[in-house]
Amino acid sequence: MTYSTQVNRLFLIVFGEKIQKRFENIILVLAGLGFLIHLLLIVLKTNNIGFLSEVNSSLLNDPITAIYTPFSLILIYEVYLLVFYLPRSFTSCVSKQFEIISLIVIRKIFKDIPQMDLQGDWYLSQHNLELMVDLLGFLLLFLLIYLFNVGKNRLPKKIVNDPKLLNFISSKKVVSLVLLMLLIITSFYSLISWS
Repeated sequence: MTYSTQVNRLFLIVFGEKIQKRFENIILVLAGLGFLIHLLLIVLKTNNIGFLSEVNSSLLNDPITAIYTPFSLILIYEVYLLVFYLPRSFTSCVSKQFEIISLIVIRKIFKDIPQMDLQGDWYLSQHNLELMVDLLGFLLLFLLIYLFNVGKNRLPKKIVNDPKLLNFISSKKVVSLVLLMLLIITSFYSLISWS
């Protein structure tokens, strides 16, 4: 069995369609549960129930911030997809990067909305101006993603037969597998050090 064949088999095991679907379903369930748990924590803190009344976190002050949790989990899935798309074309990878950036921006927007200053001249508040810039940036990113994907879909799709190019793609698959391993390790490290 050749190196390229082994890499392709391992890549299909890790990034196969069944695994992707299962991971996607797990993320969706966790995002829904995370949203509900976040809302429950906000209710508990708001009503001074238990230890949460002592917690001073801006993420537990307003129900709108509960959207932050599912967006964070969906962001994990999008990073997984970015690592999956790495061996594909450059345009697919760039498109996925734009999507991840837009998710980060929209997540920040939902985190910042409850802190808006709606008193008097709301448009003069530094926080409100930053929020408006973030909103405009998100809309611009959304437009760029749309235009980029329209342009990407117009490109002709080619079948790869060149052995050198196939080896290059196999090398990119190895990079994807290594990046996924590093992503998992750093995620666990962050989770352990966070708790």
